[in-house]
Amino acid sequence: MSIAGFLRKIFQNKSLGNILLQVILIFIGVLAALAVENFKDSVADRQHEKEYLFAFRDALSSDTAMINLELIRCHEKLMASKQLLALVSTDKAVSPEDFDAMSASLIMLIHPVYNLAIYEDLKSSSNLRLITNSALRTAIILHYTQLNDLMQIQLPFEMNISYNHAYTDQLTYEEFTFEKESNPKAIIERIRKKPNVLLYLQQLQKDVTTLRNTLLHSIFPRSLDLLDKINEEINYRKWNEKKQ
Repeated sequence: MSIAGFLRKIFQNKSLGNILLQVILIFIGVLAALAVENFKDSVADRQHEKEYLFAFRDALSSDTAMINLELIRCHEKLMASKQLLALVSTDKAVSPEDFDAMSASLIMLIHPVYNLAIYEDLKSSSNLRLITNSALRTAIILHYTQLNDLMQIQLPFEMNISYNHAYTDQLTYEEFTFEKESNPKAIIERIRKKPNVLLYLQQLQKDVTTLRNTLLHSIFPRSLDLLDKINEEINYRKWNEKKQ
């Protein structure tokens, strides 16, 4: 039956008062249904928001742990480059074990990998609106925008720190893979004849220091600050839930 036919039937069989009452009841029913649906959506959004807040907390916690590890690795690589330069400039002897430990630090890769999945998911799905605390939402956007910019600055240093072959070319494959005990005296003598290796070791100290400072003074404190804000928001939500 068409809508026009349905309305015609009502007017033919019902008094005007009953018709108006029925219309009002239908209107109230529609509003009630919309209110229930909106309430369900609101409850679902708050649950998703809570899940995102916990996910951000886990991501930032893993980032700070990773940064701590990379700072230690930066220190080890920096000390190793200084030690090798000192050995090249003197006749001081070093044991094969100590040299292999130093060599391992020089070869060690340093590549901080941040947990961006939660933020990228929120951004790509346009769900950033789920973070109802506007100040926190702004802080999240600012942190990950700045992190992305800093990652672009870090990349050249990471590439030079991790993939420059100036030093590793002075090692045989067995020495590189530590399959046999190294001969520090022979390796140091080869390095003395290679100015490019000395320049690399000097540049390596600057690049490692730059990366370490970026991690220590920019990324690490910002990650901790946002982690504190998210923990405050989670604790505030828990307090509100208990209060209700």
